[in-house]
Amino acid sequence: MLDVVTGKTYRIEVCIFGDRIAYVVNGTLIFDQDVDKLDTKSRPVPSRGFVGFRTWASDVSWDNLRVTRLVNKEQMRSALS
Repeated sequence: MLDVVTGKTYRIEVCIFGDRIAYVVNGTLIFDQDVDKLDTKSRPVPSRGFVGFRTWASDVSWDNLRVTRLVNKEQMRSALS
């Protein structure tokens, strides 16, 4: 689990390629899982579509936001290293 500090800036990366999803905070891998192994019956993970950011009961701001399409597994490995 990640201890979140108020006022601290975090670098967050979410990588999705094929059936794999990974979540990295400040260069530390927090989550790496095959989508097929997740409980997605109530909310299936779409293979394509829009990107959105959301929060609840908190004040959050984003800057330097970048969305990049990964076209092969090597890009996914590079993004996570």
